Amino acid sequence: MQLIGNIARGLVAFATAMAPIASAVLRVAVAITGWIANLFEAHPATAQLVGVIITLVGAFRFLIAPILAVMDFLGPLAARLVALVTKFGWAKTGTLVLSKAMTSLKGPIN
Repeated sequence: MQLIGNIARGLVAFATAMAPIASAVLRVAVAITGWIANLFEAHPATAQLVGVIITLVGAFRFLIAPILAVMDFLGPLAARLVALVTKFGWAKTGTLVLSKAMTSLKGPIN
């Protein structure tokens, strides 16, 4: 029980010591949010622009994982196709790709 009491007293002492710093930080935060509120009231287009930017950032963050997954898949595939084209030429590569596609279409569905 003494350990819990010491921890509680330490936390209370820490909170008491941090009160002046927290008060200063709170004053700065209130001043900044007040300035932003006045800015958005005076210039609604600015508020709309910030809203659009936040929305686009959220959409980009939502879509970046699937985009990277597709790029990771298509990157090596494109490199192999380019290697085939340079090695065999367009006609042979087209025939090879077409034959592989038809073979995979005739095979069983997994």
